[in-house]
Amino acid sequence: MTSTKVRDFKMPKSHRLPNSPNFILFINNNNNNDDNHHITSAVHDFTSQEVVAQTELHSPEGVSWIKPILCMDTRARGPGTVVQLRSWLWRCVRDHPKCRTALSGQRFGIYSQTSPLDQSQLPSRVLDVGSPNSPLVRLVETTPETPRPSAPYVALSHCWGPPDKRPLQTTLGTIEDYISSGIPFDRLPQTFADAVWVTRELGIRYLWIDALCIIQDSLSDWEAEAHNMCSVYEGATLTLGAAYARDSSEGLFKGHQRPDPEKVVRVYTHMEGYNPDLQASYPTDIGEFNAWNECPLSKRAWVMQEWSLSRRFVWAEVKSLHWKCREEAKTEAYLNYDVTFHIPSFDIVTSGWRRLIQIYSKMQLTYETDRLAALQGIVRALATSYRKDQEYHFGIWLDGHGTLLYLFWEMRDLFADSPKTGLPNIPSWSWASIAGAKFFPLTSLPSSNTERYYYDDRGITAENKATELRFCAPIGVVQLCVERKYDAAHRWRGKGSRYQAMSIYTTSADSYRPNGEVTIGCLTLDYTVDMPSCPPPSGFTRHVIPLVRNRNGDYMLVVEPANKPDGSKAYRRVGMGFVESPRSLARSRFALGDISLELEWSCWNKMLSEMKMEEIVLV
Repeated sequence: MTSTKVRDFKMPKSHRLPNSPNFILFINNNNNNDDNHHITSAVHDFTSQEVVAQTELHSPEGVSWIKPILCMDTRARGPGTVVQLRSWLWRCVRDHPKCRTALSGQRFGIYSQTSPLDQSQLPSRVLDVGSPNSPLVRLVETTPETPRPSAPYVALSHCWGPPDKRPLQTTLGTIEDYISSGIPFDRLPQTFADAVWVTRELGIRYLWIDALCIIQDSLSDWEAEAHNMCSVYEGATLTLGAAYARDSSEGLFKGHQRPDPEKVVRVYTHMEGYNPDLQASYPTDIGEFNAWNECPLSKRAWVMQEWSLSRRFVWAEVKSLHWKCREEAKTEAYLNYDVTFHIPSFDIVTSGWRRLIQIYSKMQLTYETDRLAALQGIVRALATSYRKDQEYHFGIWLDGHGTLLYLFWEMRDLFADSPKTGLPNIPSWSWASIAGAKFFPLTSLPSSNTERYYYDDRGITAENKATELRFCAPIGVVQLCVERKYDAAHRWRGKGSRYQAMSIYTTSADSYRPNGEVTIGCLTLDYTVDMPSCPPPSGFTRHVIPLVRNRNGDYMLVVEPANKPDGSKAYRRVGMGFVESPRSLARSRFALGDISLELEWSCWNKMLSEMKMEEIVLV
């Protein structure tokens, strides 16, 4: 075994760490997959700041390390964590223009000539974390100053936990004391204390934590700050996610155990014939990784806007720190496996509202009435950028014909028992009117001469403080029955006679079924009802309003009469329906040219021709 001294290597000051043992490295050969386990040991001399390498490779001359070896620190609150966070943060600020730009197009400027960090206008309240050894943090109000000062700050995203685990909070009774006297560091719960530690170590003065920067027993303050969530998280230089902490007592780094420094490290070389990126192979006892979508934080609805609006987001799981910004995702250098793809991309905010709501509607809320409030930050960000020419009401964007994409929603679990009573003060046409995960089946709008919109050219408008949708479209009364396939599934699941999924019932002389029965399409109600198990129906009827025909078939809303307080006529949404075209590209249920589907389509078109146009008011 030969020994080669690697010359001209200087460890940057920010990477000078405590002494550590040797590193075991595994070098990958570009040309021979079977020849990728040459063991090299490298010793870093912290006195001379040099690296000495030993290798089994032939002709080791010319080895040149071009990046520092980062010593792994087994402590979550250790210099290794600080080095990694600084490395990611400074590189992002320096090299990622997208991460220094708000959705509105505003550029975040650099704080000062001596600071490599970007800055933004501070929230109305922040915590001044003080010096590294300060025994206090102090609540600071910035609102009296006009304009508000700008500076770098860190934001915290965390789970509050159950009522008996709620964190330290600012109230009307404590705010003056927190401003004048400060908060003793030893009073902070573990998650808050960890966030203060990281903020101090990054050289940032201010930290925003919702529990301490919003007056928790003041409704007016809570509403004002909820409206500003967009600027709070987008303006933060960095957001810290306490991913695996179920409440504030469990810490920012819960379960985080970094591998021994003897076992893993990553270095780089220009050695000819070998990968320029030499990655250490981690030992088998490192075990499995915990993904973002398994952590408690990812399941909280309020967190959707926190990680999606943040320009930079860091979280920890048991084996690594993870980084997500608007241009890239990173794990720590010793990992071969990238688990950051489990955290949805920032692009979810701009790429499609339906996709965002499908994810968001599955998330948990302590109070279901917060379902729309927890989206206000995202809504405000979009209203000043990508959707600045559109109206937003109750979770839906009015976007011409595109409005239809958000009106056709159904409950994801059609076998769950859903109550008929909706959430208060939310119109029935909004997906937020009923708790539970949603699915949006309409994915395309008319694009050929055989496709059409059924409502007239006046389109869909919002009136009466946006609580009503108005349009002119055909409407008719149909009989409903339980389709046999849904009946069998319900009996298998033990649901008896309670259903949400059913079909339109009619008869035809051309039907091969008993009594000439024909079942048309699939209608899904927003709530469960008691029904006879199979056709014929027992007088169960509902109104349907066809709105659009695309390449797959016809989509309709299912409604029932709901007179307004002044006695005028209106309807309440109770579900949606779909009748598949025999020429459907989806071919979800039948083979092309299936006789039963042709008959179903023919019967539906006959019913459609008998419907009358009407001025619809949907409440």
